[in-house]
Amino acid sequence: MHVNNVREVPEYEIDPAELDFSNGNDISKGTFRKATWRGIPVAVKKLDDDLSVDENKVRAFRDELDVLQLIRHPNVVQFLGAVTQSNPMMIVMEFMRKGDLRTHLNKKGALPPSYAVKLALDIARGMNYLHEHKPQAIIHRDLEPSNILRDDTGHLKVADFDLCKMLKWRRKVREEKAVTSPGNACKCMLLFIVLKFVLD
Repeated sequence: MHVNNVREVPEYEIDPAELDFSNGNDISKGTFRKATWRGIPVAVKKLDDDLSVDENKVRAFRDELDVLQLIRHPNVVQFLGAVTQSNPMMIVMEFMRKGDLRTHLNKKGALPPSYAVKLALDIARGMNYLHEHKPQAIIHRDLEPSNILRDDTGHLKVADFDLCKMLKWRRKVREEKAVTSPGNACKCMLLFIVLKFVLD
């Protein structure tokens, strides 16, 4: 994962000395830790030293980075950069101070239908963006309330891409005809599914 040639250092590379964990705490069940980067709060995911020698863990870290650097959408948590030139390697994301949707739903209980629809639309917009992404559709594979985060305005953003996969937007069958692409999946069905787990 480390890059020896300085010309190959990724544009998103962050100097780990700029990350301040002194007032940080574990968030998202310990997967991420709060830190400060250039004066702003961020969420940092670390690949601990003992895992940096595990080829599968490093590959998963690399795959997640490959996805994160491609995506930009108001309903997807923003990737800010990463540490790849030293250990521990880290992924740096925007910090969502209002926490995850599961915690919010547990506190609020039953939601008014209009509010539930608002939340469902936020999630559906984020997921639709991922599925329509070109040249490769992005399949999240782990959509659940704990992986949906709330921003300061109460809007929702899809997070946690360590299990996602990228698929070529067009595939060919033996007759060389394009099969249905992920982006042609019924958007109404996506909204229905998302709304169901918000209401449940």
